[in-house]
Parts: sequence; C-alpha cells; structure tokens
Amino acid sequence: MEKYKFIEPWYSIDEYSASNKTAMEQEVKNEIPKGHALYGEELHVIARRDDEDTVLYQIGDSVRVAIVHLTWSGKTESIGFPVTTILKDVGEFIETVMKQDVENH
Repeated sequence: MEKYKFIEPWYSIDEYSASNKTAMEQEVKNEIPKGHALYGEELHVIARRDDEDTVLYQIGDSVRVAIVHLTWSGKTESIGFPVTTILKDVGEFIETVMKQDVENH
C-alpha cells in the first residue's frame, strides 16, 4: 500500500514499534465476532489515532480500509462491536475522517 502522510491525532504505524503493530493486529482478530463485517478478513494496521483506541486497517489485499474502535478486552466481542466503519480507500479516509478529526482535535 502507498505511504500516506497522517496528521495529528492520527499517526502512521511506522511511528510505532513492531510489537505495537503486532498487538493491534492481534487485538482486532481477538475482538471480531462471527457476523461482523470484518469477520474472516485479513487486516493490516496502517495508522492509529493516538488519543483514542481507534485504528485504521487495510482490508486484505484490497484498497478498502476499516476504522475500528478497539475495546482492548482481549476477547471476542458481541455483535455490533468493535465499532467499525468501512471506507473505499485511504483517500476517502483522509478526506472524510482525518480532516474532520484534525479540525476537532
């Protein structure tokens, strides 16, 4: 996936240690229940909002991305959690989510 410039409060995964990246990828796997829109999908962390437990993931090998608000419970959540928004690509994320977050931060 192409490299993007993230603006505070969002930070590229490149700003985090390898163990943090692994933890974010493992936690989303732990939390996604059967029936969730991301169940069974391979997710790759791209960025994290540093003031919340919100993480941006690439969905498989596609350009689609998911914004996931992790609970950090370490267990499978009930349907409806973790709260997730799926977008067509990182460009849509930057235009619709990140810019708004920067304005409100």
